[in-house]
Amino acid sequence: MRAGMGYNNCLTIGSSSEGLYLAVRLIPRFGHLPLFIPWQEVSVLGERTVFFIPMVEMRLGREEQVPFLIRQGLGDEIKAAAGAAWPIGTIG
Repeated sequence: MRAGMGYNNCLTIGSSSEGLYLAVRLIPRFGHLPLFIPWQEVSVLGERTVFFIPMVEMRLGREEQVPFLIRQGLGDEIKAAAGAAWPIGTIG
């Protein structure tokens, strides 16, 4: 998620009104424990296009704010699952 690192097609992503859940699929999982991030630790910066693909741009964490890009369709599903807890803007 940083410095050119990508987890394309190997992340399981889930969400609820409490937060965002990330887990690496079985094969490359060694050293990657599942991660739950409460919505208070997530900021949604908005939508942008990367190589003609609509994406949702997020930042994860308060201190380091790790960039996290997901396809817009997945972002819409996560937003629906988060409901009123869906964060907008920067972490304060």
